[in-house]
Amino acid sequence: MKKTVITFGVIAGVVIASIMGISLVFAKQLEDYHIAELLGWGSMILALSTIFFAIKTYRDKHNDGVIKFGKAFLIGIYITLIASAVHTVSWAVYSEFGSGKEVMEGYFKAQVEQVKSQNLSQEEEEKKLAEMEKQKQFYMNPLFHYPIVFLTEVPTAGIPISLICSLILMRRKP
Repeated sequence: MKKTVITFGVIAGVVIASIMGISLVFAKQLEDYHIAELLGWGSMILALSTIFFAIKTYRDKHNDGVIKFGKAFLIGIYITLIASAVHTVSWAVYSEFGSGKEVMEGYFKAQVEQVKSQNLSQEEEEKKLAEMEKQKQFYMNPLFHYPIVFLTEVPTAGIPISLICSLILMRRKP
């Protein structure tokens, strides 16, 4: 099981990291951060679809065509954790040594412009902008930011995809 999980987890992480890198370059050039966000979520779903193939491979090649729900689900969660680790490390490298901080500044600037275009009362606008500034400071702190990046994929994509794949692929002894 270990080899299957590591192989498919690394593949999923590389897919997420690659698409993230490409989307951030284009987002910075186009100044359209919504495209990067959509590509990020799409890349997570695409990459974590490897969970299906990992469970199927393990079941058919290493477990005589049989797998219980719990074992299948664990395979999915382990792959998610490995993919999240690869994604987090690649984001950290990009943030610290690439133009990740510029991208984040651009993203927050775009969010401020969006709030200003909503025709809110001055009090509501100031309140939202102050809240966004707090979030920005929180997000720019690596001690908080990297764990959030790591944990984002687990509940939003990893658990649901693992559940679905486990239900589809579980098979008991005949």
